[in-house]
Amino acid sequence: MKIWVESHKIVVILSFLLFCWCHKDIWYQMRHNNFELVEKGTYRGTLKYMPQPGQYEKLVNKYRREIENNLDLLPLMTMQHFPVKETLVYQYKFTWLDEENNFLVLRYFAHIFNDPIYAGYQILFVYDTSNNRIIKIYVSEVPLE
Repeated sequence: MKIWVESHKIVVILSFLLFCWCHKDIWYQMRHNNFELVEKGTYRGTLKYMPQPGQYEKLVNKYRREIENNLDLLPLMTMQHFPVKETLVYQYKFTWLDEENNFLVLRYFAHIFNDPIYAGYQILFVYDTSNNRIIKIYVSEVPLE
């Protein structure tokens, strides 16, 4: 019985370590050139603009901190899909709510200068509020108005 308990503990510990090693967060993955969640395009769900996040304020602040601790990765996301010719400085703009799916979509924007067609690039971070994880990241060009 004692041998079984000891071997069971070892299996549990090894399983936990394997899970931790295999399940790196999205930021870790991107720092190691894995941009599989980043897609060219835009979110296609029904969105409600939230100038004031209200009941979602704590979540929005948490998500913003997570993104802004990794701002250096945003230009790299853009470069995965577009031929960027200048330094991009992304800033948070606002948040949308997809009430049907209970997703928060945070929009970041970087201006580009001297382009006759585009004002800049946007990155949309889609968070599932049920598990607080990014489920998709969309990158797109934003035309001049």
